[in-house]
Amino acid sequence: KMVSDHSKANDELRNWAKQNNITWPSLPATGKNSHKMLKEKSDIDFDKAFMKQMIEDHERTIKLFEDEARKGQNVEMRTWASHKLATLKRHLYEAQQIYKELNK
Repeated sequence: KMVSDHSKANDELRNWAKQNNITWPSLPATGKNSHKMLKEKSDIDFDKAFMKQMIEDHERTIKLFEDEARKGQNVEMRTWASHKLATLKRHLYEAQQIYKELNK
C-alpha cells in the first residue's frame, strides 16, 4: 500500500512540476547513502534498518508537508500537501508498529 500511495503521489507531483515548468530533482545524497546502507544488510537486520529509515523519512516528510500546507507560496501546492498529510501520518504509524514488532 505504501509503494502504491507514494507512486501515485510522486506521479501527481511530477505532473504538476512538468505543467509548471519545474525541474524534477534527482535523488539527494542522503537517499543514495541510505540505499547503500540497506544493500549491506540482510534478513532481520535489513527489516529493522528499513523500517527505522521509513520512520525517519516519514517524520521528515510530514514536517515538510505541514510547512508547505501552512506557508507554501502556491495555493494549489498548499492544498495538495495538506491532502497528503493523513496518508503520510498513517504510513508513519504503520511503520512505527512494524518496527516495534521487529524489536520485541
